[in-house]
Amino acid sequence: MWSFRFSLSLVKSACTGICLPVLFSCQTNAPVDAPVTASAPMLYVMEEQGLYGYADSVGQVQIEPVYQLIFTDSFSTLAFVVENSDIIGINGQGDSLFRVFNYDNGPDYVSEGLFRIIDENHLFGFADTLGNVVIVPQYKFAFPFEEGKAKVTGQGEREIDGEYSKWVSDDWFYIPNPLSETN
Repeated sequence: MWSFRFSLSLVKSACTGICLPVLFSCQTNAPVDAPVTASAPMLYVMEEQGLYGYADSVGQVQIEPVYQLIFTDSFSTLAFVVENSDIIGINGQGDSLFRVFNYDNGPDYVSEGLFRIIDENHLFGFADTLGNVVIVPQYKFAFPFEEGKAKVTGQGEREIDGEYSKWVSDDWFYIPNPLSETN
């Protein structure tokens, strides 16, 4: 099972020498990134004037500091950052790959190798931890994969009750996890 854990840590900025609070993430029980190769160098968080970006191991800026908040401290293939109040996945070149479903005040948790993404029409799909869209956004609502399947619907409403909300539909069905060995 894959899970993200977040903690607030202090990072000494290479630019200013000042310790800065940064939200770090890590995963247990499975690697986040593909093997590091010459084409996928590790990148590390850096800060400049209150914005975050990424630099390589010798301190050369690889992704300009333009992000208000980051959820990934180091990576080679996929990082979660905040841009215009949305959590997005970016690659090692800083290209925006997709919007990530915001769950529990952060990026959706990885479950069975996939996490939920949403498109501009607020439809749900799934991506893997390498940044590949595995299931194109097409569902009104989608739950994470569990035991090889995810509960989804093509129609429904979101009901809000105070600080909580729930999805309501009369047409839920299950889709198989395309990464599952049984498919």
